[in-house]
Amino acid sequence: MVTVEATDPVATRPVTRAPALDTGTFTIRRSTNLLVPLTVSFTRSTGSGLVNGVDYDAFGTSVTIPAGQAAATVTVVPHASAQAPAEAALMLTLSPSTAYVVGTAADATVLIRSGP
Repeated sequence: MVTVEATDPVATRPVTRAPALDTGTFTIRRSTNLLVPLTVSFTRSTGSGLVNGVDYDAFGTSVTIPAGQAAATVTVVPHASAQAPAEAALMLTLSPSTAYVVGTAADATVLIRSGP
C-alpha cells in the first residue's frame, strides 16, 4: 500500500529572489515489499494558478522509493512572485498503478505563503 502525507505542510516564499524562507515536504510511504525500488506516480494541482517551475522549483510526476527504504520525499521550494496569491495550496494526489495499491491517504496539501 502507498500513501502520501504533507510532513511539512507550509512553505514560505521569499520576498525577493533570495533562497526560499521555508520549504514544504510531501512524504510518500509504502508498507509492502521493501526489497525492490518502487516508482510512485502522482499529479499536482492547485486552484490558485501556481505554475510548476515558476512559482516553485520544478518537480516531476513520480518519485522512486529506493530498495530497502519505506519512503521518499518531494520537496516544495517556493519562488518569489509578485503575481502569486498571498496563500496558495499545492495538492499532490497519488495515481493508481498495477505496481501498488493506493491507500486512503491518497492526497496531501502544502500551503505556499508569502514571506514577511
